[in-house]
Amino acid sequence: MSDNLNRQYLFVLPLPMSAPGLHGSLYGLAYVVTDRYFNIIGNKELITCKGVDYRLPSPKSVCQLLWEKSKDFIQRAFSVIFIATIIVWFFSNFDI
Repeated sequence: MSDNLNRQYLFVLPLPMSAPGLHGSLYGLAYVVTDRYFNIIGNKELITCKGVDYRLPSPKSVCQLLWEKSKDFIQRAFSVIFIATIIVWFFSNFDI
């Protein structure tokens, strides 16, 4: 019995780094249920996490990120469209 008092839980579920949406809800529910039935001592401990304080991004950084993403997309799309145009032009001008 004394061995059981030294251990807090029979088993411990690993906590995910981030669990958004339904998966997080199901994980939390599974943790509560297993804690209720497998907690040897009977103490209910709260798990607390401190998140990073949210800061509103500046308009300059939003515009800069938007420009970088748009520029990258246009460069990639242009290369695909340009290669497809050359292939169509080649097959339409030469009988192969």
